[in-house]
Amino acid sequence: MRFHRDRGLQALDKEEKFNPERLRNMRKEAGITQKQLGDILGLSRETVLHIENGAPGSIDTLEIHVIKNWYIACEDKLCPLTKKEWAEYIKSFFDIQ
Repeated sequence: MRFHRDRGLQALDKEEKFNPERLRNMRKEAGITQKQLGDILGLSRETVLHIENGAPGSIDTLEIHVIKNWYIACEDKLCPLTKKEWAEYIKSFFDIQ
């Protein structure tokens, strides 16, 4: 999976999809509501809900800055293991060595 500037997280060379459950779990661990996160990210609560549920089109068109800011919004309240697992997942997903 590679990020495409115009098409978000759409698969260009693999069939792997981004796992939205990881975003939901991170938000919950941080103790942030969907509404609060939406306000931080400039998204509606409904958009956050669609992303977390992997609604068709919501993940494929998700922009990398939204994922980055999602993590930043939760980062201070995440345990070290979650931070490490997230970093490993992102590196693997984007094929970063």
